[in-house]
Amino acid sequence: MVDYKRFQPKREPMTSTPAPNGGTLTVSATATDGSVMIAVHDTGVGIPHEMKDKLFSPLTTGKAKATGLGLAVVKRIAEAYGGTIS
Repeated sequence: MVDYKRFQPKREPMTSTPAPNGGTLTVSATATDGSVMIAVHDTGVGIPHEMKDKLFSPLTTGKAKATGLGLAVVKRIAEAYGGTIS
């Protein structure tokens, strides 16, 4: 959840798009009780079960050419704005 008073979303429509490795990536937003919940859902291959506990830790990656910083940075930004990510 994100504090909607501090969150200024772009005025672009939420969308569904094909994911690079198959499946569909869908982004949606819902405003409730003074907060905004942004949901990202995909129907792709998924994340291996053994990685799920470490997803938001720096340097966690399952890719050969990745830094593993993406979700760690996203979590810090969300928390800086009073939000959470799970």
